[in-house]
Amino acid sequence: MERCAGCARAKRDSTCAGKMSPEETPRVECEFDRATRAWKTRWFNCDDDEAARARAAEHRIEQIDKQLSAGHGLTNREKRELAKERNFLQRNFTQQEAPRSRLDDPRKLKAAGKKLRWLARKADAKK
Repeated sequence: MERCAGCARAKRDSTCAGKMSPEETPRVECEFDRATRAWKTRWFNCDDDEAARARAAEHRIEQIDKQLSAGHGLTNREKRELAKERNFLQRNFTQQEAPRSRLDDPRKLKAAGKKLRWLARKADAKK
């Protein structure tokens, strides 16, 4: 059985890269570019179909959840990168709600407010 489109050989071997079957499920690859501080998203077997892109994003989110739920095999850095990719996909391509940020916590908001007031008093005292 020949593996194509998603196989590791597809990147190295041009004979394998062009053999995508139309029945293959749509998929997405996301990568954060640190130089431009932006996400690069590549779609496969989606064309301009929004429903297919949403399915591909949901499938990738499920894959990431399975990887993160495994207790071993990933370093903390890899886990953080996968979590960031999952959050990016959830925010931009699905109807699922991304996990709440720490700033949504009322205690964090109160602490941030206190710090801003302290900084304002400090700036006023220097004048």
